[in-house]
Amino acid sequence: MKYRCAVVLSFILSAVGFSLRAQETTFFSNLANPTSVTYGVNQSQWFAEQFNTGNNPGGYTLDSVGLLLGADGYIFIGGGFQVSIHMDNGGKPGTLVQILDGPDNPGATGVTNYAGSNLTLSPSTAYWVVVGVTNDTGGFLWDMGIDYPTTVDGWSRGARVSSTDQGNSWSTLNGYFPQMSIVGRLVEPTTAFAQTGRYFQDFSGFSVGATNFNDGSQLFSTALGLTGGAEIADSTYGELGLTEVNHSSVISAFELPDLNPGAPAYAFSAKWNSQVYGSFNTGAADGFSFNFGQLSSLDLTNGGVESGYGTGLSFGVQTYSGNNPGFYLRANGTVIAFSPFLGNSPLIQWGVNNSTRHFFEVDWNDYTGMSITMDGLPIFSHVPTPGFAPQAGDRFVWAARCGADTEQVRLDNIAVVTGGNLVRAGTTSPYFGDSGTISTNPASAAFDNSISTYWASSASGPWDLGATLVNSNLPVAAYVLTAGPGQALPQFWAIQGSADGGNTWSNINLQAVNFLNVNESRTFLQQSNMPAYNAARLNITVNNNGGAETTADELKLYNFIAVAPPVNASVSAGNLAIAWPSNQFNWVVQENTNLAGTNWVAVTNAVNYVSGQNQLTLPHTNGSAFFRLALP
Repeated sequence: MKYRCAVVLSFILSAVGFSLRAQETTFFSNLANPTSVTYGVNQSQWFAEQFNTGNNPGGYTLDSVGLLLGADGYIFIGGGFQVSIHMDNGGKPGTLVQILDGPDNPGATGVTNYAGSNLTLSPSTAYWVVVGVTNDTGGFLWDMGIDYPTTVDGWSRGARVSSTDQGNSWSTLNGYFPQMSIVGRLVEPTTAFAQTGRYFQDFSGFSVGATNFNDGSQLFSTALGLTGGAEIADSTYGELGLTEVNHSSVISAFELPDLNPGAPAYAFSAKWNSQVYGSFNTGAADGFSFNFGQLSSLDLTNGGVESGYGTGLSFGVQTYSGNNPGFYLRANGTVIAFSPFLGNSPLIQWGVNNSTRHFFEVDWNDYTGMSITMDGLPIFSHVPTPGFAPQAGDRFVWAARCGADTEQVRLDNIAVVTGGNLVRAGTTSPYFGDSGTISTNPASAAFDNSISTYWASSASGPWDLGATLVNSNLPVAAYVLTAGPGQALPQFWAIQGSADGGNTWSNINLQAVNFLNVNESRTFLQQSNMPAYNAARLNITVNNNGGAETTADELKLYNFIAVAPPVNASVSAGNLAIAWPSNQFNWVVQENTNLAGTNWVAVTNAVNYVSGQNQLTLPHTNGSAFFRLALP
């Protein structure tokens, strides 16, 4: 069994034996209740169910929403079926939080699951599950019953509504409860980010030709430090070049230091910018890869590195038209997922000598698999990674290759964390903008997850952009700033936090960047644990054109959510044994008689080393208790 932080076990000792409960919990369900009626979901009829989360201080991770779908007298057709989570707006669905991942044309009756992507729900908060169809041909059935859903951990049901205009207006639905379940896990407030492995490098301050960055990383190349090979490629933007146009037969690799010395990492998040530039109309090639595994002993500049190294996890971007171009996921050299380029063509995907810096995000953990996006659009979602087992000494490597055909691949703003994932923090009003904020481009537009809206200010500077944090128990570990649609882009700023709702602000760190493209996203990783403020903002002092207007498309704030190592629990002779890898440091077992309580106490029983495992044995006692593996 594999669990995230914190792993929760229920240990009930009685005359009839033992019962174990894993961390993943069904917080809301009426799937087992009888079906009374089935309603059609189509373009002109949407349905929504409100739910209220419990009071766990750290909130909850939503893993999946299960829907009971039926087909009596109705045909599953057309596709366009969509399940999403929304904030509450006065008793009706409000701001979109996330569209869940699942089939848009569910073709079978029964329970169909839709997965959240690192979705954290705040405590004691109302949300909505919204189900609809986005095209004019699709039609699907959702079963409904008259019995109340069952809830646990302080969760509760709410209202039910329907819409005939795709969610623009809602009417109360009386008498029936849509049949669904919500499955997730507890999130614990933690200082774990201070203990995790992390790496950030934007290559600023290094001169052209530099190959050593004094941070434990290593650069390898068949043309190390040479024009066209691996080196800092320009002084203005401070990017690391791996390959370059018109320089053939070059293989380069950039390896990070060991971020988890002596211990495996059961989760990571990585974000970076890459330019993929070349004359793809005449055959630019060959691509690049992002890798994680036992790589430090390998020859990293040998072979088709754009496809990975044959060991560990690999995200490959194969650009040569004669090498089955597209996006690949591999585990130990075996393809586990493939996604084609736009139009199945390197030319359509990358253009001709296109200067765009693309924004890549990779999230993996041993529980939910791997998800990858480029420029905010999903490439892979929750792909299981069978055959890969994390080990101590796993490293991160970016690699690129040019053969006879050439292309330019560069790296910048690399941000990596291990031991957990970077999860989008919820934001809400009040939003913070300076006095020059333009009414048609409010600060809220930078937090609506849409590049069609943006924040703009006509002040002479400084400029302010921020928001209230929905969950102030979790510190901000990183943020992604997306440049606006014009040329007046932030260049120098301080990220600031407020503990009093925006009355006073404290500087966290300073940052500077030269955006190359409009609507370009870049990551900035906190180098120390940011305190858990209830609001965050950028205080921008200089923009890149010196004018009196500054714009930003999106400002996304991220929490760090720790992921626990695998846990095994067994019952023998009236005792419960809890075991986890011995090289996972700092994790402790805690106990509570109330799963929803806050008074978790460290178990003082001796922890023994047994066959590479830390093992703690708990003797028979009367009553029930809950146990968790957590980072205090």
